[in-house]
Amino acid sequence: VVALLHRSGGGHEVCGCPVPIAGGLTDRRRRRTMRRMRDQEWVVEVGEDNARWLATESRTARLAREYRPADIGGGRIRFNTLALGASRELGEEEDGFITDDGDGLRVWIGEDAFELELG
Repeated sequence: VVALLHRSGGGHEVCGCPVPIAGGLTDRRRRRTMRRMRDQEWVVEVGEDNARWLATESRTARLAREYRPADIGGGRIRFNTLALGASRELGEEEDGFITDDGDGLRVWIGEDAFELELG
């Protein structure tokens, strides 16, 4: 019956089969993968003063909560996926700028770079 539906132009929406999309993922798997990526967090130790500044005074600290770096105590900052993306939009001359290169994922404050770790 499924083969008949597909041959007759009924398509996957009629039979309920998972529809492969680019890269061979089904739509369901793609949504699950995107949800896991969205829920990822990175932690970086920058020191008490820098953590407080990033969470309260930086340009990204003025954005909606989900786009802000969070001070989690002990001189550490947590970035979720949205906060990381917002910080990547900062210019190189701004404190809190994020780089991702051969040296790793880092946040810059002045001339100091601090490496983020997936947490």
